[in-house]
Amino acid sequence: MRRQYADGFRSRCVRWFRLIGLTLSGVLLVTASAYAGVLTATWTAPIANTDGSPLTDLALYRVYHSIFDSPCPGSTFAEVASPSSIPAANETISFQLTGLTAGAFYTVSVTAVDSQGNESACSAFANAVARDDSTVTVPPPRLSIYTDRSVYSPGETMNVRLSLVSPLNVSENVEVYVAVQLPGGQLLFFPGFGMTPVPFMTSLLGGPEVFDFPLLTYTFGGEPAGAYTWYAVLTPPGADPMNPANWLSLADAHFTKQ
Repeated sequence: MRRQYADGFRSRCVRWFRLIGLTLSGVLLVTASAYAGVLTATWTAPIANTDGSPLTDLALYRVYHSIFDSPCPGSTFAEVASPSSIPAANETISFQLTGLTAGAFYTVSVTAVDSQGNESACSAFANAVARDDSTVTVPPPRLSIYTDRSVYSPGETMNVRLSLVSPLNVSENVEVYVAVQLPGGQLLFFPGFGMTPVPFMTSLLGGPEVFDFPLLTYTFGGEPAGAYTWYAVLTPPGADPMNPANWLSLADAHFTKQ
């Protein structure tokens, strides 16, 4: 896969990864296994460069892995879409590497890639033993919803985005509900902004899969001032989205209208 090393982006990304801590979870297998091995890599997304400028065009991460000491740069990697081009504070990214050799010792490193395809320098390496995937619990799909700012004035425009990530190779029917809570506490469901819950999207996930798209562009006018919250809920088909027991994933984004 071709990489473009734009000097400015590369130098920024080198600084990013001074802020990223990469950890791996793995269990050593005592006996041989007929199952494939897995590793879970987790890192904290950066929110700013060390010079104070914000990250605004983060597109994805590349998770390099190898049984050798230096996997990055290299030809064996998995790509993980960033939930946001502007990562939130303390945002944690997890990704499960599959199809590995159970019991083998792996080295992993991560890079960041911007929307133009420019790739950062490699992160520090982390090591772990791939564990038997027959013992792995399949995590649920994950929702994220976010706005481009946290405070808006009349005449300003809000952009809302939604992402849906299915982390593993599983197929699952799901429904996505999106609502905005007004300062008085009333919930209005997108896209019609009625009070009756209506699924915004029905999907069959066959992971690993990522949907990330603009949800709404809205220009403020005479709406009440105060604190608003966007909510996104993922449920099984036909389940009541108002019952927390049915939530496969819940995301929120807070903003204030002045």
